[in-house]
Amino acid sequence: MDHSSDRRRFLQSSLGAAAFAAPALGFINACKTTSRPETNQTSLAGETALTGLTIRKSAIDPSNQNNIELYRKAVAGMKATTFPIKKDGQDISWWDAHAQIHDGFCPHGNWFFLPWHRGYLHYFEKVCREFCGDPSFALPYWDWTADSALPDAFTDGDEKTNALNNATRNVKPREALNLRETSAENVQKIMEITDFATFAGGAAHRPRSIDRSIPNEQNGYTGRLEAGPHNKVHATMGGDMGTFISPKDPIFWLHHCNVDRLWTVWVASRTTQNQAVMPSDFVSSKDVAKKPETLLDGEDYRKSKIGGYYKIEKAGDVFKASPAELAVNDVYDAIRMGLAYQPYVKPVVKEPEPSPVQEPVVTSPTTQAPITTPAVPAPTAAEQAAQDAIAKEGEKANQIDPATGLPKFIPVPISSKMMKSRWKTVIRNVITAKTSFVSSFSLVAASQNSAQIKNSPALKAAMAKALGLQSNFNDDGTPNPDKAGPDTFRLILRGIPFPTNPQAELHLYLNSTVFTGENTNPNYVGSVSFFGHKHDGASMSAAFDILPTIKRIVSVNSEVFNVAESVVLTAVWKNTTKYDDLSALNFSIDHLEMVR
Repeated sequence: MDHSSDRRRFLQSSLGAAAFAAPALGFINACKTTSRPETNQTSLAGETALTGLTIRKSAIDPSNQNNIELYRKAVAGMKATTFPIKKDGQDISWWDAHAQIHDGFCPHGNWFFLPWHRGYLHYFEKVCREFCGDPSFALPYWDWTADSALPDAFTDGDEKTNALNNATRNVKPREALNLRETSAENVQKIMEITDFATFAGGAAHRPRSIDRSIPNEQNGYTGRLEAGPHNKVHATMGGDMGTFISPKDPIFWLHHCNVDRLWTVWVASRTTQNQAVMPSDFVSSKDVAKKPETLLDGEDYRKSKIGGYYKIEKAGDVFKASPAELAVNDVYDAIRMGLAYQPYVKPVVKEPEPSPVQEPVVTSPTTQAPITTPAVPAPTAAEQAAQDAIAKEGEKANQIDPATGLPKFIPVPISSKMMKSRWKTVIRNVITAKTSFVSSFSLVAASQNSAQIKNSPALKAAMAKALGLQSNFNDDGTPNPDKAGPDTFRLILRGIPFPTNPQAELHLYLNSTVFTGENTNPNYVGSVSFFGHKHDGASMSAAFDILPTIKRIVSVNSEVFNVAESVVLTAVWKNTTKYDDLSALNFSIDHLEMVR
């Protein structure tokens, strides 16, 4: 049954057109702030209530080149202007000051990663507007899935002639990164994740360094969007981008705009499917008083503070800065914040019509005259324009976003009623997930370049429960909710050492003896890429949803997870010849079931 029309109506009524990565706003000039109805939003960290929508567009969109030039102007101005607050008693530029913000405050490896960077982009965009002198400026994004080579504007000339250049990069101009992590196939898998923590990161008590004096303080783990495409782009670019002063490279901001864009697409997609887009409220309101202090829920997340930013004020020719912070609640919904992304669709280039082909000469026994195919007259200018207009409308109507299966263009106006309806949907979906059990497993064997866990009765029991997916339907083909398996079977891998080689990747396989062919191996779980220096100690944590892997394996061999057999998870170093010690790895399993 085709549910596309139902999903479209739900999107229009509950999300509002712009919420879905601004699909309805494809015709809007991104260089201008579009008026929209007042949302009655509480002011953002003391700022004026939002009344306009900022549309961010692709850096390779020809219609967005004015923003590229405004960005170049803003970066040049920031590099040449002294920041009003000294750093360790020394003068620094506005440009270096923003890199220092990232170095000193950015959270990585937990659920604050996405909202903190959205706030960072928000204030930086305002700084750019002051330095370029255009209040309509909108940051472009670099869609490394559509075109993994750096945009030309960032590689032309050198740092002296082009403020967007950066000499520390490890990639050459127009050299495609061609990374598996940023491929359409891999990004599609990330967009299909239904669990917030697996997608965005695990719960943490605070954005940055944990307080080890507090018992059981949570410090989170890395979500798939961060551990995959985000980290790998940083590591591959190298130079400044490979460190926590990565904002010194102007491409950093476009890279993070794309990460933020994918977050908005994921939220829109999950909301249309009535799935959780926020951390779950694990306890009901009546039990809040009984909640242990170490148990974090969605309310804790929404109220948490994120900061280290600077607001800019211009008095004459003087740029002033003042500290700023936000609550996660201020930023996690892009539309309420006044932000949307317009997807760029490359124009379809028509192939030239072939010249009429002359048929071979046929000799008639009666006429002896050549017979040829008559030439087809070319359409008039008016006829061609009409044909082009019809083709363009047909292309627009059929453009489906592969990440969500939803149309990219839905010409529905934004209304405050729609936005309020969408907001209620988002809040309702905060409480749609629960954890049914948690199991932990330690390693029983390790070698130089791999680590395994096997023969665990608890793990085999968890796998057997997950295989309930094979019995989701009754004999007559009707769905049986009592036989449904979990929506997420989350594997958390802790104790991952930061590798000696920053290009190294850690790949996971389930019940496999072959550790190659990630795109074709049904036993492949996923990978972890690494970025920057270490916040606390020398290890990190990451999450994976292994349910798709289990389903793929069972589709090949339904007996592979017989409970009498071993279940083996294998971690293997790739893209390196230096095999850092994996003996401290620890696995845990969260079996998550959604409340429908």
